[in-house]
Amino acid sequence: MKETMKYYCERMYPYVVSFAITCLFISKKIDIIHNKNMNSALDGVNTFAALIIGFLGAMLPVVLGMKNESKIVKYVFEKDVRKLFLKYIKSTIKVGLILVCVTIGLYFRNSFSDKTIFKVVYLWFFLLGVFVLCTYRCLSNMLNLIFSRDSDLENALIMGNSPIKDKKENDLEEKYSLKEMDTKS
Repeated sequence: MKETMKYYCERMYPYVVSFAITCLFISKKIDIIHNKNMNSALDGVNTFAALIIGFLGAMLPVVLGMKNESKIVKYVFEKDVRKLFLKYIKSTIKVGLILVCVTIGLYFRNSFSDKTIFKVVYLWFFLLGVFVLCTYRCLSNMLNLIFSRDSDLENALIMGNSPIKDKKENDLEEKYSLKEMDTKS
């Protein structure tokens, strides 16, 4: 149960936190559309999103190249039954691409009504928050993977405690290891 809650919290926190921040902006009726620095903010967000997407694209071959060299990377890829590593990178790239499209659309904000633009700006706030938090989650996991020591893996294997395993997998291993011991006796 604890592992399942942790799984859903890790998967959903970028969206929940971003939604809460967006609701705060809506309730305070913050208006940045008419700010003279709006185009600079749009430029900055586009640059940031492009850099992160490019960085993730450049890091993938490095991590995949480590797949056969490092014990921990190989172990994680074998035990990642939920494909979380792939899901996190995909979600970050998808949200980043959508963010770039919405940001480009905001350059043409004078062509739309204020009511429509305010909705798009709140969507932009939400996407920006999701992208930043998804990027953090993705890069944090990637850095943990890259900088993990092989000895950490060996200790996890000896103790049978893998951060990748879920409770059902541990229970099954324990159950069958006990049966093996009974048959050998």
